[in-house]
Amino acid sequence: MRLSLRYLLFFGWLLPATLAAQVFPVESGSAWRGIVYGLAGPIPVATVMCGDTTINAIKYNKSYQINYGFDGTFYNSFYRACTRVQEQKVWVLANGATEEILLYDFGVDINDTLHLKFLDLDAVIDYYVESIEQIMVDGQPRKKIRFQTSYGIPDIWIEGIGSIMGPLDRGFFVVDAQPGFTCYLKNGDVIFKLEETQPCESGLTCDIISSSGEAPTQAETFKVFPNPADAGIWLKSNVPDAIRLEIFSANGQMISALQFPNGHLAHVATGSLEPGLYLFKIARLPDLLPQQVIKVVVAR
Repeated sequence: MRLSLRYLLFFGWLLPATLAAQVFPVESGSAWRGIVYGLAGPIPVATVMCGDTTINAIKYNKSYQINYGFDGTFYNSFYRACTRVQEQKVWVLANGATEEILLYDFGVDINDTLHLKFLDLDAVIDYYVESIEQIMVDGQPRKKIRFQTSYGIPDIWIEGIGSIMGPLDRGFFVVDAQPGFTCYLKNGDVIFKLEETQPCESGLTCDIISSSGEAPTQAETFKVFPNPADAGIWLKSNVPDAIRLEIFSANGQMISALQFPNGHLAHVATGSLEPGLYLFKIARLPDLLPQQVIKVVVAR
C-alpha cells in the first residue's frame, strides 16, 4: 500500500509538470504579436488561438490571423489554420486544405535534417539542426533550436512558442516583407518577448475575433491556379476593385508589375518565365491592402 501511495504521489507531481511542458500552445487565448518589415515600413501582425474543431475524429486548435494598417489600427481577421500536438510534433491543417503537414518537431537532435512542406505550396524545404540550447520561458526550461535551411535563411524554434518567423510560418522570407515574431501572450498577458527591450502591447485576446465580426468566407483573399503553372496562370479573388500584382524571383528581384481593373478573375502569362519558384505579391488598389504573397512554381 505504501508503494502504491508513493507512485500516486510521484505521478500526481509529474502530471502537472508534463502538461506545463507542452511543446506548442493548445489553449484558447494564446497569441503571438509580430511585425512585417517591408520597404514601406513596419506593419503589425498577430495570430490568436481561439476555439477548437474536430476533423476526421481528430481535435485541432484553431488559429486566426490579425491584420493591422501601417498606423497600427485593426484591419481584419480571418481563420488561417488549425494545429494539434502529438508528443514532440506539431501538425497543421491550413484553411481549405485536406491534408495536414508537419509544422514542428521538437524532438530533433543536432545535425538532424527535417524535410518540411510549406502551408500553401506543395514544395519541400530542408531544415538542418545547427544548435540546441536551453532558455527559460514562463519559468519553464525550453529548447531553443537554431536551423539553417536549404534556401539560406536561418530559422529558430522556441519550444512552447514556435518559430521566430511566426507560429504558422515556415520562415520563408517574403522578398520585401520580412516577417518577425516579437512576443507571446496568454489571455492578454505578456509571457515572453524575443528581445527584452522591444515593446509588446498586452491585451490581445480572442475578443478581437468576436468583436471584429470574423467571417472567414468574407475575408478578402486571393488564389492562383493552376499551381504549378506552365504557360499561364489565373488569379482569382473576391475583391471587386482593381488589384496590383508584383512578380518576384526567389532571390528577391522584381520581374514585373501588373494592374488589373477587376480582381475577380485575371489571367497572367507565365510563358516567358524560366522554370522555378516565384513570389506573386497581390494587393487591392489604391490602398494596397490587404497584401498577400503566394508562392508559385513554374514548371514545364
